[in-house]
Amino acid sequence: SLTALKETALLVSDLDDIYHKLVATSAKTTDQNEEAYRAFLAVIQLHAVCRRQLTIAALTLFRDHQSDPTLHTRIAIDAVASAWRISKHNEMAGPWLDACTSPESYSEYRKLFHAKKLFPWKKDDPDYHPHFEALRKNYELFSMLVHVSIYGVAGRAAISSQDDVLGIALRFCDLPDGRALISGLFLILDTHRRIVNVLAHAVEKCGAKVAPEWYEEFTTVLERFERHRDKVKPMVAAGLRE
Repeated sequence: SLTALKETALLVSDLDDIYHKLVATSAKTTDQNEEAYRAFLAVIQLHAVCRRQLTIAALTLFRDHQSDPTLHTRIAIDAVASAWRISKHNEMAGPWLDACTSPESYSEYRKLFHAKKLFPWKKDDPDYHPHFEALRKNYELFSMLVHVSIYGVAGRAAISSQDDVLGIALRFCDLPDGRALISGLFLILDTHRRIVNVLAHAVEKCGAKVAPEWYEEFTTVLERFERHRDKVKPMVAAGLRE
């Protein structure tokens, strides 16, 4: 896989490095009160979830699995949406952090972080973020693939019949060809470049300051991503959203 993708595969490492440096270069500011600091602690834990899912999704894809990486990318979208909600409403950090303390606390968390509340798509919504429309659409696409509908089962199992004998084939490596590999990789990368951008804004809304150097390096990675995307755009355009 790495040989076929050549330098494009290195974009995974580039984004992982951006994830790492986002927290490493963030600094507490004098106006960060206790509630904002708790929100920051919640956000950086969700940031870690997103970073982990990038790595697992890429490794799974490189191991010739087409559908499984969507599960990990969907988890990352869920995590960043929760992080953004906490950053906009710092008081929600408490219910998120305390969700494991009792069944009642977990029920309260579920009410506050229901999927329908995580993706405000109207521009006049106070919790709106420009990346949420694309992230929400990807979330819905990935949900179709991870649930056990025909979309999720297709490619993983096939039924055949010969001489009245019914056969079931299981496909553990369900990636059909090189085009699917490239398309799948860019869908993961496109999702995560949006996620890390939202996380940077979330960190700042919790009263921390992201170093200007981080934004400069992030811009460089985005430019590299766009150059590679343009080279393979005919193959991956259907999976990317401007």
